[in-house]
Amino acid sequence: MVWFLFAFGSAIFAALSALTEKKSLLKVHAMEFSCALAILNFLFSLPLIFLADFNIPLFILAVMYASSIIATVAFLFIAKAVRHLEVSLVSPLLNLNPAILATLAYFLLNERITHAQITGIFLIMAGAYIVEINWKKHGILEPVKSMFHSKHTLFVVFSAFLYALSSICDKFVLTYITPFTYLLVIHFFIAVNFTILISVFYGGFKDISYGYRHAGKWIFMMAFFTLTYRLLQAWAISLTLVSLVVPIKRLSTLFATLAGGKIFHEKGTKKRALACIIMLIGAYLIIA
Repeated sequence: MVWFLFAFGSAIFAALSALTEKKSLLKVHAMEFSCALAILNFLFSLPLIFLADFNIPLFILAVMYASSIIATVAFLFIAKAVRHLEVSLVSPLLNLNPAILATLAYFLLNERITHAQITGIFLIMAGAYIVEINWKKHGILEPVKSMFHSKHTLFVVFSAFLYALSSICDKFVLTYITPFTYLLVIHFFIAVNFTILISVFYGGFKDISYGYRHAGKWIFMMAFFTLTYRLLQAWAISLTLVSLVVPIKRLSTLFATLAGGKIFHEKGTKKRALACIIMLIGAYLIIA
């Protein structure tokens, strides 16, 4: 059961990562935060250089860079959403990712969707519906309208779609390289991407410095939590089936929902936690 301890630890650290992200974004803007974090993630990954194998085919390197661009945009939109929305709202919606990934795999990779996976997709959609329910408004389409009228909620949905695309790329890449090589290279690419974006569209290193000055403690903590949960997840997967590890790791969304509601005094936490549990059951049916 060592794999379970690693997977559960990954869930705890992923939840801590989500909470510290919110803390950071209360002090700095999404781009300043994202770039500062990306650079720290890469620096924290440097010890992996002793475990990495850089004999990577150019085509695989190109796929990894394409995946890093998708992940960069996805993370920036998530950061924008977290800055303006409550943690207990964003965390359950992140569970849309398995449903989107299963659907994309069906259309892009010709993977078969089982009856259990279809049930899982419907449960995830039901959970997303519950997240958006406002008990004071009784229209059956009201949660759907609420989602599409909220720019930042759509950011979360769009990010889930982008992360699903990135996961398909990563699934292909990880058949050729080790997780340690993947983490080091992908963190380098993402750091480069954010540095280019902040230099072209914002204030460059002045904004990066601003991010470290005003939220450096929280960004540093999040970088540590992020690398830790990714390493624990990779370690757990190396010991058992990915279908066992991922549902345990996804408990992080429930932990973040409950803890975020308590720490940031958010309303409707119980309803969102229920929605999160329904979506986690759906994610398990899709992945198992």
